[in-house]
Amino acid sequence: GPLPINLGLSGVEERFPDQEQHIQVVSNGFDVSVLDPLIRDVDELSGTIRSNVLLAGTTQNPRYSGAITLNKIQFLFGPNNIAYTVSGDLIPAQDKILVNDLTVRNVPYRGKVGEAHFNGSVLMKNFQLGDFDLRASGQLLLMTEATRKQIPAMYGTLFTAIGVDGLRITGT
Repeated sequence: GPLPINLGLSGVEERFPDQEQHIQVVSNGFDVSVLDPLIRDVDELSGTIRSNVLLAGTTQNPRYSGAITLNKIQFLFGPNNIAYTVSGDLIPAQDKILVNDLTVRNVPYRGKVGEAHFNGSVLMKNFQLGDFDLRASGQLLLMTEATRKQIPAMYGTLFTAIGVDGLRITGT
């Protein structure tokens, strides 16, 4: 379907005009490695995404629906130089993306295997992430000796654990 976007190089007052859109995004296994050069702070990106998403409404008042499944998305997170794997389901719902048991695992390090679970929502506006309200629980490796390459003054093994009540993470 049509995607209302002004791709002009100059004189663009509004990049995403407030016009009706109707776009269906279907993927039975999109290889995320093609996105690696586009995402700062992430290297060695691999894995697949399955999706059946309908983008309707306008950029100011979107109506999203459908489902997105992240399948073993693996990457090296640059800020701490640790490899992680992410799997789970995202549910587009009106102007939000609902996070339904997104699981983040660190690659085992000196016997430390972490697994954290995230649930909540992320607001979408003008095709960008907005306000978020997430709850995390579990345990995850946040720093290792490899972190020294990124943060010379702060390194070592830092393994965090969050109780069953979880940690609420909100912001913009």
